[in-house]
Amino acid sequence: MLEQTSGVDEAGVVRWELFLILLLAWVLIYFCIFKGVKSTGKVVYFTALFPYVILIALLINNAQLPGAIDGIKFFIVPEWDKLLSVEVWVNAAAQIFNSIGIGFGSLMAMSSYNSFNNNVLKDTLTISILNSVTSILAGFVIFSAFGYMSHLQGIPISDLAVDGPGLVYIVYPQAFANMPVSQLWAVMFFFMLLCLGLDSEVVNRTFAMVEVMVTSLMDEFHQQLMTFFKRKELFVLAICGAACLLGIPLVMQVGIYVFQLMDHYTAIVSIMFLAFFEVILIFSIIQFKPARYEDYVFPPWAQGVGWVIAMGSIIWIPLGAVHTLWVLPGSFMQVTH
Repeated sequence: MLEQTSGVDEAGVVRWELFLILLLAWVLIYFCIFKGVKSTGKVVYFTALFPYVILIALLINNAQLPGAIDGIKFFIVPEWDKLLSVEVWVNAAAQIFNSIGIGFGSLMAMSSYNSFNNNVLKDTLTISILNSVTSILAGFVIFSAFGYMSHLQGIPISDLAVDGPGLVYIVYPQAFANMPVSQLWAVMFFFMLLCLGLDSEVVNRTFAMVEVMVTSLMDEFHQQLMTFFKRKELFVLAICGAACLLGIPLVMQVGIYVFQLMDHYTAIVSIMFLAFFEVILIFSIIQFKPARYEDYVFPPWAQGVGWVIAMGSIIWIPLGAVHTLWVLPGSFMQVTH
């Protein structure tokens, strides 16, 4: 389906089927958020709750399949020696940061709409607990399917456990092909992914990230933007249109490599730097591994592009500090009495 090229240095052509899906995704995003955060909240009632229905239904179905118990045991029985690996802790932290939305600015953008007396502690605990419970529930669903696939293929579960897009779009659909009423489960599963794509861990990646851009620019340049666009809905349309155009490289034949490169350098490098700046940055650099897609290792120039992508968010920390020190009155050489 991807018709992927042999590497990131071979762009290929646009996959028009995927481009139309990209366009449809941004149309859905626009109509979900163009009226502001209130309309976003209404959409989330469905997109955030429906996946739970599908996950529970899939778990009930998967638990009845042969080998499912072995997969669940593989999931819940810990390998204690892994706790000694710093990489495991870094990846676990990156997963939590991405799933909750820490460091992206989306939480601050959304919280700015809260009432002044809103109970932030209650919201924080609720979201954190629900996020962890959801991750555990999804783990039972995924690994029960892994156990079933291991039973069918006669290979260890550890050889099936992969990460990245291969898990969702390659390994798991193989499990559907052998399930009763496979077409129904496949449709339900990918419809759930659509909901998660719109919602993405409580509107972090789509609604909220667009809202971050809209809110930031509107707060800073409201008069100029309204003079040009006249209405906020048109400004949101321009943001969504620009984001759609920026997504075109991802729907080319080179797209899977572009995705893996961006995901590696933003989901792990940038976010860990931004959020764990004072605690774990050092460990991230010591344990850093270059991006790769399956057996393909990105060439040095592509790794350099990845670092440029990562620095796009990292560089603002030192620049902000230097700017603040520059514009504030006083001097390092000035002695106070």
